[in-house]
Amino acid sequence: MVVVASINGSPHKPSRTQHLLAELCAAMGESIALELRLIELSEVATDLFSAPQRCDISAKGESILRQAENAEILIVGTPVYRASYTGLLKQFFDLLDEDCMKGRIAVPVANGETPMHGLMLEHQMRPLFSSIGIVTTSTTLFATQHEISDEGALSRRLRDAAQMTALEAVQMYTMRSCMGLESFSPRSGARQDEGGRGVVSFTSKKPTSRVSP
Repeated sequence: MVVVASINGSPHKPSRTQHLLAELCAAMGESIALELRLIELSEVATDLFSAPQRCDISAKGESILRQAENAEILIVGTPVYRASYTGLLKQFFDLLDEDCMKGRIAVPVANGETPMHGLMLEHQMRPLFSSIGIVTTSTTLFATQHEISDEGALSRRLRDAAQMTALEAVQMYTMRSCMGLESFSPRSGARQDEGGRGVVSFTSKKPTSRVSP
C-alpha cells in the first residue's frame, strides 16, 4: 500500500482545489492501493503556523508535518494567488525537513482564472519542490474556474487529465521502486499516528457545497 499525502493549500473549504485533489486521488486509487492522508491547510493553520520555527509549534502541528514527510507520493494543490502558490503552502513547505523529502514524488496541481495562470506550475511550483529534492511528474493538472462548477463537478477534459496524471505518478513510483530509487527515509523518530489520527481510508466521495478558489 502506497502512502499518499494530499495537501490543499487553499485558504477556503470547500474549494475548487479540493475538488481537483479529490479527483486525482480517486483516479490514482483505481491503479494502486492507497493509504491517503488529507492535509487541509485552511483547517490546521493555527496548529502549524503558531510559531515561526518548527521547534516551537504544537504537537499536533508536528504530527501533521510528519504525515507529509512519511508519505511516498505528495499530491499538492493550490489556487493561483498573485501569480504564485498561496502563502499557506509556502509556509508549510518551509517547515518540512529537507533531508526527509529527497526523492519523494510530487504531483503539482493548481487552478486559476485563465489558462495563462497555469504557467505558475512550471515557474513557481516545480522550483519549490526541486529546492528540497522532490521529484515531480512531467504531467501537471491545471483547471480554469469555468471547468469546475459551484457544486464541484469537473469538465470531461479535467477528468481525463486527472486519469493521465494519476497514471504517470503510479508508473513513476513503480519504476523508481523497482530500480531502488525511491530514496524514502522517514523522519528520524517518526512513528505511526496513534489510533490512525490524520490517516483516512481512500474514498472518491466529493463535497457538494458551493466552492471558492
